Amino acid sequence: MFTARAISSFSDDPAKFLSCYKHQFQISVEEATQPPGWIRTDLNGICVDTAPDVTITYLKSAKNDVVALILGIAIDSDGKLLEDTRDISDADGNCSITLIEEFIESLAGRYLGVVSYNGDKRVYLDPVGDYSAVYNAESKISASTSLFAIDRDFIDNPDIPYRKVRTGQLNYSLGHTRDAKVRRQFANHYLDLTTFQQVRHWPKEDTDLTTRDDPADISEIMDKITARLSSVFCEILREKTCIVPLSGGRDSRCLVACGMPEIHRASTLFAWRFHRMSKWDTEIGSEIAESLDLPYKVFTHIPTTRDDKMLFLRRNGYNLFGPTLLSLAICESLPGDMVMTRGNVMGVLRATNWRGQTEGKLKIGHALRRLQMGNIKDFPELVPLLKADIRSWHASLPDCGKLKVYDLLWFEVSLTHGQGTRNYGIPNNFVVNPFNDRLCLQLSMQLPLSLRQTDEAYDMILDRTAPPLKEFRYN
Repeated sequence: MFTARAISSFSDDPAKFLSCYKHQFQISVEEATQPPGWIRTDLNGICVDTAPDVTITYLKSAKNDVVALILGIAIDSDGKLLEDTRDISDADGNCSITLIEEFIESLAGRYLGVVSYNGDKRVYLDPVGDYSAVYNAESKISASTSLFAIDRDFIDNPDIPYRKVRTGQLNYSLGHTRDAKVRRQFANHYLDLTTFQQVRHWPKEDTDLTTRDDPADISEIMDKITARLSSVFCEILREKTCIVPLSGGRDSRCLVACGMPEIHRASTLFAWRFHRMSKWDTEIGSEIAESLDLPYKVFTHIPTTRDDKMLFLRRNGYNLFGPTLLSLAICESLPGDMVMTRGNVMGVLRATNWRGQTEGKLKIGHALRRLQMGNIKDFPELVPLLKADIRSWHASLPDCGKLKVYDLLWFEVSLTHGQGTRNYGIPNNFVVNPFNDRLCLQLSMQLPLSLRQTDEAYDMILDRTAPPLKEFRYN
């Protein structure tokens, strides 16, 4: 029987296991040991084990059969939080794998879908893989992190050795993890639990990603983005106890603006202060919060210890290092057991991944730089492998997606390998990006690069929600 390394490492201390691994999961199609204190759900031949703090919604057909599980926090297309059970049959009482997939694609938040219907067994991620997953085809396991996907010590990745990651020379991306047999799932691909192959499901051939240049069309796009973001964020504020970052940046300010009808429900707005730039963030955030008569807290620098770092790495499967460690102890000091809303995914409105590029052209060198995998030029033997990985990923895109290649590379690869992995390492609050929604992403990609690269989209959101916030300086 498969017993995850994460479990065996705490065989004598189940309480410590539970405190270590929050918000995590293990999905198996063959016999596997249930993690201590976790909840086991049998979904038509799929064994889904979840930490006790993971929210589960049961998707049912008209026959009352459970056809899928949604783990995490998800908001539907009507702006309602998923909870308990949901009948997803159509008006005629029919259900299909296509209908299930379309429902999952319509959700916003940080979530994972497990589907078992008429022989189809699949794992779906949220649009940018914020609730990230890895898989081991040999062990027939899908899981939150690598230590739940192996039942042994790590077999070092021969292409990106751990020592190179540990010393900051390289970073894992393009599916690579610390273990040679464990791969990270790309966002917008489902994992087929029969073949353990990834299959792209979005964008589809007919997904409308055509760039609009007419001012009236752009205005309509911004109306839709603002309305959807406000709908999602306000529902989270109504239904969850939230702690909301507010800095001197554009993402957090626009998010707060879209949440104005319900932002008073937040436990507090806050910012970290651990270097000069974050000092200015706290000053600007404090000014904005004061103008809105909202509570605001500043969490100051706390040195990160070696024990802090090792716990962080154990939790995320030894897959992420770098700048996160600077603020690790501060993050752990925040009040816990809440939902922390973030604005990171709104970066698509800035088109930062397109600097110096034009739509529709893939330049491998630029793609490699945007993946931020480290000092690639120092490892010439690695470059052909990574280029082949990028070409393979690119080949899966429909024509409409190839026009927006650097946006999708960021959503599907960079974010799930970065913040999607990081979030497991700092689990005192459940992190959710309200902008993590395929409608918002699709609409954003319809905006011309010339507009996105001037930050005008952010101003247009503030014009529709809270114009006075435009008067405050940015950091």
